[in-house]
Amino acid sequence: MEKSIKFALKMIMAGRKKEDVLKYVNEEIYEIAYARYLARNKISFYDKIYSDIEGIKKYATYEDVAKYKAKRLKCNVLADLGCGVGIQLIFFANECNFVYGVELNERRYKYCLKNLKKMKIKNAKVIHGDALSLDVYNKIGDVDIIFSDPSRKFKGEISFENLSPNPIKIYELYKNKTENFAFDLPVQIKKDKIPFDCELEYQSYLKEPFRATAYIGDIKKCEKSVILLPYNIRLEYNKNLERNLKFEAKPDEFLYLLDRTILIAGLVPEAIEYIRKKLNKYVKPLYMDKRRCLLTSNEFIKSEMLECYKVLKICKENNLRESLERVNAGRVYPRFEIDPEKYYAYKRSLERGLKGKNKVYIFKINDSYILTKKIY
Repeated sequence: MEKSIKFALKMIMAGRKKEDVLKYVNEEIYEIAYARYLARNKISFYDKIYSDIEGIKKYATYEDVAKYKAKRLKCNVLADLGCGVGIQLIFFANECNFVYGVELNERRYKYCLKNLKKMKIKNAKVIHGDALSLDVYNKIGDVDIIFSDPSRKFKGEISFENLSPNPIKIYELYKNKTENFAFDLPVQIKKDKIPFDCELEYQSYLKEPFRATAYIGDIKKCEKSVILLPYNIRLEYNKNLERNLKFEAKPDEFLYLLDRTILIAGLVPEAIEYIRKKLNKYVKPLYMDKRRCLLTSNEFIKSEMLECYKVLKICKENNLRESLERVNAGRVYPRFEIDPEKYYAYKRSLERGLKGKNKVYIFKINDSYILTKKIY
């Protein structure tokens, strides 16, 4: 079987179509091979795993995130309820003395067993069944921490009722085993929507919002936090900081776009404080809406929580075209809210006739257009 999977993966990596690969292997072999292909940028041992495509697309986490989570939840015994094909479980097993895994889907349960064997994990027990059933509950011994990354079966408003297994039901059933729980949740969730006394940690991966984790019990460190991975920059909510920010009227020499996960978490004051105290750089808030937060400074600041732009020109809409020509623009990238269906048409209209060589990023604050060059 392994030989066939590797052969199929080689064909997929070479760009061969599904129908071509299926001439040589069956559907299951193709799906395992394609899942490995999808996982190649997520985990280092992608060429060894067994998974269905959905298991990798929707549920398998990035290796840096999985390692971070395993270190944060390091304990004697941990139970992962809804462990899927076992990717996160492998990292838990590397940090904990013993781990339980529970998976309802029979196919993923079998793949999980294969993956543990492949990675030579011997301190784990995987149970096939419903984590909310008494049968499974009774098969799990004493534990220090219960972890669950529930599947998300909805679009629109976030509801615990649409998470499977439901974290509230997990907590109610297992609270006699431990007071320590960690639930992975959609990154868009707000703390006031969570019916637990918990730390809500928002995670960013490569400067993109990834997910949130609610930590309950002794593993709670604060009320709210952000971790920026793989950079390991951590911010914690500070109740003593002023939340009502005073925004500058115009930008200084440099404009900085803050990691959006920090904005989602509501920890912009903490980020500014981090830059001022940890990096010893002076930065001021310039603009903030639901999607972006802009900071400004006359100092060049290097930080993984920022994207840096040098301000070239500030203009109004009626002389935007002339200003683009003056800064030698060739390609233009609007970085403000535009109807997604109209974005590329608007972008092309700005670029039409431009003969310059510069890539120019445009930010908009009220009726002013800020033309910038991206530094990093």
